[in-house]
Amino acid sequence: MLTTKERVLLAIYNAYEAWNDVEDACSKGCAACCTQGVDITAVEGEIIYHFINEQDLGGWLASKLEIERAAIKPALTTNQYAKACIDNTEIAEQEEDNLAPCPFLKDNACSIYPVRPFACRCFASTEKCEKDGNSLLPGHIISGATAVMQIIEHLGQREYWGNMLDVLLALGDQVDNKKMADALANPKIMDYARARLLPAQPLPGFLIPDDDKSKVQELLDSIFQGKIDDRLIEDILNGK
Repeated sequence: MLTTKERVLLAIYNAYEAWNDVEDACSKGCAACCTQGVDITAVEGEIIYHFINEQDLGGWLASKLEIERAAIKPALTTNQYAKACIDNTEIAEQEEDNLAPCPFLKDNACSIYPVRPFACRCFASTEKCEKDGNSLLPGHIISGATAVMQIIEHLGQREYWGNMLDVLLALGDQVDNKKMADALANPKIMDYARARLLPAQPLPGFLIPDDDKSKVQELLDSIFQGKIDDRLIEDILNGK
């Protein structure tokens, strides 16, 4: 059974999908953006684990998480970055994301597609980007996606935030998936992953350019005015 937070997360996914008016040129088999440099919250990780448990894929997941990869600890969460911008605080240069292929790719398609996190859901381009690797999106779509990332982080505040593979490892012995934890050759890898994660932070305010505000406000209204068991999502996010 899904928790209230998980139901809010799925409602946010649906609201963004309904709002996004881009004619996406991406299609199954295009994996140019499918790298290991994906940040998620614990709530998103738990949604992935529901899928893993239902499919009895604990051992499979363990094999995907134990791959050799560059271990990068993010300097700031999305909301910490936003707060620094709002406060006009100098931001230290961050390490580049790991752009190696995502271990969940199979034949250039996502093997956890139904439960992919928002950072993957918002990948899109109005033109095929295979040649130069650059996606093209209208400004309001980029601003809307950033706002949603901030809301999702706020939803999962004080819980894990960071690289998807690290979050999934960190949750490995905290969710109903003992098979995954038992399948790890080195259980200490969970501790190493936790050491690279940050706590998700509350929303300090949005970073929305003036030209995009009206369009993005439509998205925010659709999210905040949505309901879970007769409770406004805005109230749930505000702890009411």
